[in-house]
Amino acid sequence: MESSSGDGAKVEMADALPPLNKATKAAWKKALKQLKLKDVGKKVEGIRYCAGDGRFFREAGGLPSLMAFLTRAKQHEILSQALAMFARLITSNEPDLLCPLNAVYILEEGLHPSTPWVGGEYFVAVVTMAGVDDDMKMTALKIYTKMVEHTLALPHDDDSGRRRDLLTTLVGRGDPIATILVALESANIEMQFVALTALFVLLCGHPDTDGAIAALDANHGVRKILSYVATDDPRFHLLALKLAEFLTHDPHGVEIGQVSCARVDGLATLTTKLHALVASLSLADLNEDNVCLGLDLTAQTLTRLHVAAPAASEVNNPTTGRAADDLTTAAPAADGSSNASSSSIRPTVDEWTPVTMDDESNRLLEVGVAQLVAALSTGVVKAKPRASTASVLLSSVGRLLERNAPCRVAAKKLSLMSTLVHYLVMDETSAAISTEATEHTDQQSVDVKAKPTAKGAGGAAAKGGKDPPKGGKDTTKPPEPVVPVAPPVAVLDSDGALDPAVADAAAKAKAEAAEKTRLTFLHVRNAAEKILHLCARDDGDVDGRVFGTSPDGDPLVSYDLFQAVLASPEPTTMLRGVRFLATAVQHPHNSIRLGTQATQTLLAILQDQTKAQEATADDTKRLAFAAVVGYISKCLVKLSVDTPDVCELCGDDVVSPVPTLVAYVIQHADDGALDALNPLNLAWGVADASISDVVSPALTWKPHVFAAQALATLARCVLDFAVQAVPKADDVAADKKVKEGKKGKEAPTLTGDKVAQRIATCSLKLLDLLAHLRDFDVHVVVLAILRSMPYIPGGRKTLLHQVQEQLALERTQSGEPAPPVPAPIAAPAAHASPAAL
Repeated sequence: MESSSGDGAKVEMADALPPLNKATKAAWKKALKQLKLKDVGKKVEGIRYCAGDGRFFREAGGLPSLMAFLTRAKQHEILSQALAMFARLITSNEPDLLCPLNAVYILEEGLHPSTPWVGGEYFVAVVTMAGVDDDMKMTALKIYTKMVEHTLALPHDDDSGRRRDLLTTLVGRGDPIATILVALESANIEMQFVALTALFVLLCGHPDTDGAIAALDANHGVRKILSYVATDDPRFHLLALKLAEFLTHDPHGVEIGQVSCARVDGLATLTTKLHALVASLSLADLNEDNVCLGLDLTAQTLTRLHVAAPAASEVNNPTTGRAADDLTTAAPAADGSSNASSSSIRPTVDEWTPVTMDDESNRLLEVGVAQLVAALSTGVVKAKPRASTASVLLSSVGRLLERNAPCRVAAKKLSLMSTLVHYLVMDETSAAISTEATEHTDQQSVDVKAKPTAKGAGGAAAKGGKDPPKGGKDTTKPPEPVVPVAPPVAVLDSDGALDPAVADAAAKAKAEAAEKTRLTFLHVRNAAEKILHLCARDDGDVDGRVFGTSPDGDPLVSYDLFQAVLASPEPTTMLRGVRFLATAVQHPHNSIRLGTQATQTLLAILQDQTKAQEATADDTKRLAFAAVVGYISKCLVKLSVDTPDVCELCGDDVVSPVPTLVAYVIQHADDGALDALNPLNLAWGVADASISDVVSPALTWKPHVFAAQALATLARCVLDFAVQAVPKADDVAADKKVKEGKKGKEAPTLTGDKVAQRIATCSLKLLDLLAHLRDFDVHVVVLAILRSMPYIPGGRKTLLHQVQEQLALERTQSGEPAPPVPAPIAAPAAHASPAAL
């Protein structure tokens, strides 16, 4: 009596079952007869027998009678016993009953033209039956929910489309969405929770997402879902937040959800919830898992509602006067590089402000950003086990900041940039990430085990919010469901040794967990760097308050705090710090504040990286070294111009960068342009198909050109500082007697003379380089270096001395007697001739 439409697993299981003995056959025959008798007691005996024998349920042919019992609205005992029987056969997960096969069997039989039911419509109909108590309605909803879960668990690779057909009939008959929303109106809290759970499972597994969301919206379901967000019971508000997150995950859902949320003040509700969750992070009896999961869901949902729907309406609205392609360009590169072809069409920051949002929505946006910044600054989120939550919050606040200039200004006032330094150096060392927050997108798993908590749940009841909705007089909490315990897994073989298969599986799981942890922390660091570069700019220019002070306020980041990034033992993190400094120093306020303190650190990094690079042939490390040279060179260009002491430091015998920079220029003079990482194009780490990425121009650069520019600037500085040191005509007479008293004494050395002299000693090498240079960019910058040489103190004599040494060397190599090489005579500093340039 096995159904001809059974699946592979079902047939295999049936083949493995032993044949029926006479006693079993007799019992089956008796039970079938009892099901057809008019006597209620006999029917109940037959129903109860079926509840304990899954094979009888599938093979005896009694399903039509059992399904018919679900329509007996006036025979409560029959209906109650039938529901209890179906509940055990479908929801109990007892291994002997084969619950998944039982659920599929009902659906397959319902596909036959001769059967009076289709899908799960009989179970859905029980929910709206008049005169049926809540217990039976809840049982019917639980059965229907479990049938959806069992159907979703069927394999996808069935060419016949069997899974799709079963699921379509299951969710399409009986108008289950409208029925579940009716159940949510019950005064019974337990009924509300069962209905909310059923709605979540149904929507997440619905084959027609657009149709399901439209049906939900038509029945005012969004309002009902959001009404649970403000509850204090974590089971309700987390489930409601999961539903809200799902509704805004699909692009179509974003469109409908935005309209629906606008009608029911959804933005205000979610923003209030975010505030409550952030406030609960300071509670002593905090349930971190619940609160962090709530933060993740609320942040992602709010971000989509603020960004995705308005952005989509902008792109599709012809009245905005902008094409969709214009919205994929962004501000200039944060590292100071440029892209001339794209900078002319770059939209201003204000263009990213969602034009469809009213003043109240903008106010809620600013409040939401402030709450996200506050959450990131808490110790709970900063802890390594909560790196996944930090990743979600960083991606959410970053997506909002890159589109809204006023929010960036407000976030910087809340010390966001200082907070980001912590995440920039966060690594996975000795970190165990909580997986609760990262698994909330698994739409088939509902957290029904969380216990209600009066505090720490992140609800709003204690803060003037709503009590659990529709509670009526029944204020009891739903009972905790019974969770079946999985049977123990044998991990030892017959000899008592660890099973190799188990060991391999454990090793694979460990490696996957380690890789997942590594990626999570990488996403955190990438997002932190991206936001830092976003906040480093103000109206398109570098903000002078990043490290410096101005009449507008104190520094946004303390350099003493930022040194932790530069001192990181992780080369990539150190490079992030150097790259950010290369952006910050473009403003003189930042450059002057950093001065020699930052220069000492940068020169030490350059020395260390030069030594490390000499000992490796790895191409990746060579590219990283090129980036270090390029960014430090960019820093030196600005630092040396704004701070004279930097030039003096660069002339130091121990830390001078001149030998390294000259060697790099000569070695890489013929290199082409390299792809430069634009930090504004770093991935947020939390993928979101409903939000279009803001794409900044791709950058290319030549690090050796930047190195040559640094040398040219250092060579020129001594001349520029000499001009600044020339006394005015009015001061000459006053200083005449002082100068006469110092006759015979050595003239003071000009600022930058030491580094200029070091560059002068490499003049001949740079002249030789010009003879075979093919790169015009390098040629121009090397000429700029050499152009200063004749005018610096002793520059000509130093160059002549190098030529004489070279001639002597060539004669020695050819066997000719070498003439004596006179020692170089250094000219006094007063001989510098900046005016000649």
